[in-house]
Amino acid sequence: GYAYAVEISDSIIYVADQGIGLKTYTLGDTLNPTLRNTHLLSGDCMDIAIKNDYLYMACGASGMVVFGLADPLAPDSVKTYDTPGFLNQITLVDTFAYLADETGGMLAYSISSPGDPYLIGRFNSPGTARGTAPYGDFVILADGDSVFVTANWFPNAVEESGISLPQGLELTGCYPNPFNSTTQIEFELASPTIITLDIYDICGRKIVNIVKGEFTAGKHSASWDASGMTSGVYFIRLNNGSKTTTKTITYLK
Repeated sequence: GYAYAVEISDSIIYVADQGIGLKTYTLGDTLNPTLRNTHLLSGDCMDIAIKNDYLYMACGASGMVVFGLADPLAPDSVKTYDTPGFLNQITLVDTFAYLADETGGMLAYSISSPGDPYLIGRFNSPGTARGTAPYGDFVILADGDSVFVTANWFPNAVEESGISLPQGLELTGCYPNPFNSTTQIEFELASPTIITLDIYDICGRKIVNIVKGEFTAGKHSASWDASGMTSGVYFIRLNNGSKTTTKTITYLK
C-alpha cells in the first residue's frame, strides 16, 4: 500500500494506507512501530481525523468512513457516508467536520453525535477540492487552480441541545418546521443584549436580516416570510457579538 496520512492518539498510531485501508500500530521501547490491526477498506484512503473516541477517514470514491475507538487497537467501522465525488480530506473543529471532495466541493457535517454525523451544508466549488481550513467566520478551501474563502456557516456555533447556554443565548424553536410561506422563530436571552438574527442559504450566503437591535432578557419571537425563496434548507443564525447559535430550517413551497 501507500501510507497517505497519520494520526496519533494515546500513543497509538493510525495510518491511512491508500491501497489497503486503516492500519493500527503501537510503539515499543525501540520506537519501531508494530502493526497491531489492519481494517481493509475499498476506495483510496486519503486522510484521518480523530475526535471524542471516533475516527473519521476520507476514502476517496467510497466517501467518509466512521470508526468507533472503544477498543483503540481494533477500530470498529460504524458507518459509511457517500460523498458526491472523491473525498480527499477531513478537518474537525468543535462539533463540525469539514470535508474536501474533489468534484463535490466542501461539505459540512455536524458531529455533535460523533457516531452519527449528518450533512448540514455544502459549497459546490468549480475546481477540484483538496483541503479545508476553517478560520473564524470563514473557511479557506484549496480548490485546485484556485483558493476560495467562503462563509463559515457555524463559527463558534452552539449545537442544538436543549441545554441552557452559559452565554445566555438560545434559539428555542422554529414553528412550523418544515414550513410553507411563514415560520415563527423563537429565541431566549439571559440578559439584555444586542443581537442579530439572520437567514443563510445552503452555500453560506446571507439571505436576509430578520432582526437587529437591543432586546431585554427573556423569550422573544420573530417571523420570517420566505415567499419568493426557493424550496430547500436554510440556516437561522443568532449572534450577540461574542457567540453564535444556529438551527436548520426547511422551506417547502
